[in-house]
Amino acid sequence: MEAQIIEPNPILIEYFQLTKHLAQSLNSDLSEFEENNEWHYVQNNIENNILLFERLKEVNLLTNHLNICDCGIGQGTVMFNLYRQSNDIKETTFTFTGIEKYERYITSLNNQSAKYWENNLNIIQNDIMN
Repeated sequence: MEAQIIEPNPILIEYFQLTKHLAQSLNSDLSEFEENNEWHYVQNNIENNILLFERLKEVNLLTNHLNICDCGIGQGTVMFNLYRQSNDIKETTFTFTGIEKYERYITSLNNQSAKYWENNLNIIQNDIMN
C-alpha cells in the first residue's frame, strides 16, 4: 500500500491553534489538579485518529447512530477532530457529549469554541468520579 498524504482540515487547524493559545491562560495555575492527583491534559497522538471513522466504516463497525462521550473533555481537541470527521460520514448520525468538572474549561468551550461545534456538543458539568 502506497503512503497517502492527507491535508488536515483548515477548520481543525484553526481550532487547534485557538486551544493552544487558550491553554496559556487556562493552564496557568495547575495546583487544583495537583491537589486532586489529576492530569490537566492527556496527550493524544492525533495521527492515530486520522480517518478513524472511515477505517471503522470499512470494517463495518459503524452503526446508524453513535454516541461519542469524552470524560474530561477539557478544551475538546480530540473530540473536535472526531466531530470534523463525522461530517463526512453521511449514513451515521453522531451525538457528541463532553463531561468536564472544571469551570474554566466549560467557560472556554461555551465562549471561545462553541461556534466551531455548530451546536453539536452537549456539555455536562460534573466529575466523572461521581
